[in-house]
Amino acid sequence: QKVSMQLLTAVTARPELLDPALTALGRLEAASSHKDILVNQVSPQLVVVSPVSRATETASIAFQHLLGAGGKPKDGVRFVAHEGLHERGGVSTWDCRRPVAELKRAFPHVDYSLVKDEQDPFWSCERESQASIIRRLYDLLLWVRDCPEDEVALAAYCSVNFTLLNAVVDCSLDPPLANWFCTAEVRSMRLLWEEPHKEKAKFLDGPEHVRGLAAGSCYLYPHLLQLKAREGTEDTVLLREDFAAYKASGHVAVISSGGAGHEPLMSGFVGEGLLTACVTGGLFAAPSSGTILRAIQTASGHAGCMLIVMNYPGVRLNNALAADRARALGISVEIVVVADDVGSLEDEPLEAVDKSDARGCVGAVLTLKAAGAAAERGDGLAEVAGVARDVAVRVKTMSLALRWKGADWNLELGVGIHGEFCASELPSLKHLPGASEGGSATAAAQMLLKRILKHADMPEDRRVLVVLNNMGGTSPLEMAVLCNATHRFLASEGITVVALAHGTLVTSLDMHGVSLSLLPLGRGMGEAAMLGLLRAPSEAASAWPGIVTCSQADRWVEVDLPAESKLMHSKTVSASSSSLGRLLRTAVIAACDVLIEDATVSALNSMDRDCGDSDCGTTHRDASLVLLQSLASMPDASIADALTFLSRQLEHGCRGAIGGIYVLGLEAVAGSLRECSGEPSVAQWAEAALAAARCIAREGGANVGDRTLLDALVPAADALQENASQGAAEAFKAAVAAAKQGAKDTQRMVAKKGRARHSPRWKQSQNADPGAVGFAKWLEAVEKALRPQLS
Repeated sequence: QKVSMQLLTAVTARPELLDPALTALGRLEAASSHKDILVNQVSPQLVVVSPVSRATETASIAFQHLLGAGGKPKDGVRFVAHEGLHERGGVSTWDCRRPVAELKRAFPHVDYSLVKDEQDPFWSCERESQASIIRRLYDLLLWVRDCPEDEVALAAYCSVNFTLLNAVVDCSLDPPLANWFCTAEVRSMRLLWEEPHKEKAKFLDGPEHVRGLAAGSCYLYPHLLQLKAREGTEDTVLLREDFAAYKASGHVAVISSGGAGHEPLMSGFVGEGLLTACVTGGLFAAPSSGTILRAIQTASGHAGCMLIVMNYPGVRLNNALAADRARALGISVEIVVVADDVGSLEDEPLEAVDKSDARGCVGAVLTLKAAGAAAERGDGLAEVAGVARDVAVRVKTMSLALRWKGADWNLELGVGIHGEFCASELPSLKHLPGASEGGSATAAAQMLLKRILKHADMPEDRRVLVVLNNMGGTSPLEMAVLCNATHRFLASEGITVVALAHGTLVTSLDMHGVSLSLLPLGRGMGEAAMLGLLRAPSEAASAWPGIVTCSQADRWVEVDLPAESKLMHSKTVSASSSSLGRLLRTAVIAACDVLIEDATVSALNSMDRDCGDSDCGTTHRDASLVLLQSLASMPDASIADALTFLSRQLEHGCRGAIGGIYVLGLEAVAGSLRECSGEPSVAQWAEAALAAARCIAREGGANVGDRTLLDALVPAADALQENASQGAAEAFKAAVAAAKQGAKDTQRMVAKKGRARHSPRWKQSQNADPGAVGFAKWLEAVEKALRPQLS
């Protein structure tokens, strides 16, 4: 270190050798990058720079448009120096940064608060190790992940970039990406974080969240009361508000307990016909035996207490201890353990499985409902315990969840309600046996049910009750599709679904997963008795969804509607024979062919990502496929009838705003050309296009300049009209040029209609409006296809 400082002291006498400024050529290259950045509308909200001067100066020139008056960053923009981007330290004096005080004077617009050492900590007479560079780059990306900005620019030199993309970031989605950084060129990429900080994205109140849960539950379920907590414990007890009268009248108390994070279990299932009380511990943590004992003492009368225990070590031990203490106090207590999760048994041979080792899951909800109903009707403790055991021993459950891991959603089969051990893991949905592109629900339901059926004790009549449970983050759409898949598979196996319970019952916070449970009905107490208990009245304000009787799924109604042919103005024929019909077919095919190209679909979807829902290209493609399939039956009596026919095909086969826009447009064009007996003139086509624009504007409420398809359509129609005297070929060519320019101009517009109007302006400026671009693309393709006939 002494030698290093002596060398550094000697070098400081020659400032051109220590962290030198950019050369004239370097500044020219940075200025050239600035031009490219402007052309591509790159406007990051955060620019992170290496504290080495050359990188900072390069970033300052390249992103000078982000600096305002006096050289200060514009509002919403930050320039931050970070040692993580420091060039490889040691030996080379030009990579030894200047003291922080000097850097602050040279670059006052840069925030150096993260650069803690006044002198360069990486410079010595030995070269910095590759492991050191990797570690600080990794730490840098963790810092970037937690920054609030969506678009971030990193300014460093090529060896840093090369290390970043070869040793820190997983480039398996795009292997050539790493090789790009062999040179110091400007590149862009999208970073996906494998494990986001979920604990930082919850509406919680720190360590007091359990008490907040209890207090909030009393608002959500107004029939609940809190048991005043003992000093020093975060465990909570909730009781049905009539618990005192309930136990005094000789009813058995039914109590269950567990950690927080599984809501609406437990608090949502306290009330008439359900639990008498529940005990909740910390997040995924069993409550203490002392709190469970207080709940037993409070809720239990001379009829005794039934404890429903999910099979987890902490819950079992603490309930067992509390039960022993209660019995010593003269309270009769029965315990029923729910161990329905067969996913935790999947690593053992079936003949060696000890089913008592299974974890507890959604079976607890069915168990508490049946036991609660039995207690409510006045059954004794032994009878209530018998009901609970009858359900607990027969219900079988398995869960499945999706979890993001770097490049794709991993599929975890048999996952527990705390996110623990899963029976098997697949790297993506497409690896699920039987899954297809975009279709995984049927395969997922089949896999779950096959595993459950291995463990279920099915009666001869093969009649079951099904529970479909949302584990916290699965959409209602997915739940409905999975419900359909479940019914279809069980029917194919000769199993009758007599009844169904579904909803959000037992969660694992916001896990994107589902669990399926089967309860065979022909065993034990019998189907009628079991369904009677599960259908028995319960607290209306609780989370219990009730069970529904399953009927035939495929029920249809048919109504007589006017045939499509009656809506046409001329007879539909199977093929077109006129020259005008052939031209129209050529135009439709040319337009559709360009819109179904993968490159077009991908480009339009990408443009739609920031300001829409990423499906503009897909919607254009689907509309094109509908039109291509309908050409064989397109009428040729008149151009108006043909266009009306096409609009009707889109009306039934094209979704989204694009479908509505083109249906309106085609109908308006057809109406404008209705009186044409022959081939329309250029002027008539122009007027028809303007009629389409007026119709779209009227129905959609948009105008030119609002950043919509109209900004390409109206200029094209105007150009067609203005150049009509030049002939069809020149007029059409001018229309295409106007449409392309109009579409390009939308990138500088502020959206006033459509979904883009809800996006910030800086996001809107990233791309042109995809609908306008799609219009210009197909118009250009049509012009090229018809050029020989128009000339």
